[in-house]
Amino acid sequence: MTTGPVSASSARAVDVDLGAACGRERPWDFARMLAPDTVEDFVETIFERRPHVIRGSADRFSTLFGLDDVDAAVSAAPAPPQGLTSSAYGFRYTSGTREDYTFKESAGRSNTAAHRAYAHGYTIIANAVRQNHPVVARLAMSMEQALQHRVDTNMYLTPPASQGFPPHIDQHDTFLVQIEGAKRWSIWAPDQELPLVGSTEYDNPPTHEPDLSLELTAGDVLYIPHGWWHCGVTGEDLSLHLTFGVISLKWVDLLLASVRLMADGDVRLRRSLPLGGGRPFDEMVAEIAETAAGLLSGLGDVQRRADVSRHVMGVLLADRLDTQPAPFENRMRSTIERSTLGPTDPVERREGLNAVVQDIEGGCRLAFIGGFVNGPAEAREAFEFVASADRFRACDLPGLTEQFQLDLLHELVLQGMVRAVG
Repeated sequence: MTTGPVSASSARAVDVDLGAACGRERPWDFARMLAPDTVEDFVETIFERRPHVIRGSADRFSTLFGLDDVDAAVSAAPAPPQGLTSSAYGFRYTSGTREDYTFKESAGRSNTAAHRAYAHGYTIIANAVRQNHPVVARLAMSMEQALQHRVDTNMYLTPPASQGFPPHIDQHDTFLVQIEGAKRWSIWAPDQELPLVGSTEYDNPPTHEPDLSLELTAGDVLYIPHGWWHCGVTGEDLSLHLTFGVISLKWVDLLLASVRLMADGDVRLRRSLPLGGGRPFDEMVAEIAETAAGLLSGLGDVQRRADVSRHVMGVLLADRLDTQPAPFENRMRSTIERSTLGPTDPVERREGLNAVVQDIEGGCRLAFIGGFVNGPAEAREAFEFVASADRFRACDLPGLTEQFQLDLLHELVLQGMVRAVG
């Protein structure tokens, strides 16, 4: 086993800074969530290596989320992804059996259905909390800026003496933020470090005693790397926690995308394997292995070209941004007032809204979380400027006419990528 030991920050996190001393609430961000640890130390010594616990005061997350936010999270859960009946639902695990309680559309994913499910021992789950909760959204975006990977947010409310899920593995790294109550967690290290989906690791739940058992109470944070088995059970108290799941791009994703790019220019990769003709199996295997070795060598040549790697990463990032919903923010006022913005009025990019420029048929595209803008090839320089700038004016956009500059600025405000300064 190559995984490291479990670690913990035993000191109680204290949220004190100059703003708080002056009576202003310190905004929720990744640094505040990890305190007293630092973001740098976490990324360099803990991320993807081992579970980690940060202890905090009971009221630490009182301004982040609470029981009074549960109904809104359930009723505002977005339309479910394909294959799921709902993005808000109940789940329980009793006597080795998993049961779900679906809040159907006929009930409008109603709070009454959620309350009834909770009364019968179901864990209440609401996905994509960041889409309708601005404080949670800001924290998630801060995490994305620090880790440079997408972060999803879910809510879990478990009744006393209940278990929502059996021991399971997540495909993503998870931060569990304990809001109220308590939950006892059992965690098992995987036999294979950071297993991929499809690995046999996913088919063999542990039967031995947990490698780590701990109780999270209000104010605590638990980090679990992807691939570690885990499950949680409540005792005499309920448990309300948020999860921040890091949906990371991996090296294997880059290499697979490179193979796809290589196939566009090499017909050998698009041919079928030579399995016919009645030849001996060993002869076919030898021929296939020889050809595959040559093709893999060619992939190495492709990867050594920096422009190819940049192109592949651009495609991967654009696909990720296109499927990621925009975080919640109150921006109707800025949309209404966008027409008053002139050539010299400054705008700033909304925090956490990364962007990427990619080629499309007949031009180029500026893609960002929650939207995109298409333009002719001559707009590429301006698009690349927008993707890299934190603050700019319409008149700063290179290579465009004044009217095109204003039109692009107004469209970016409309789609929520930027907002007026002041």
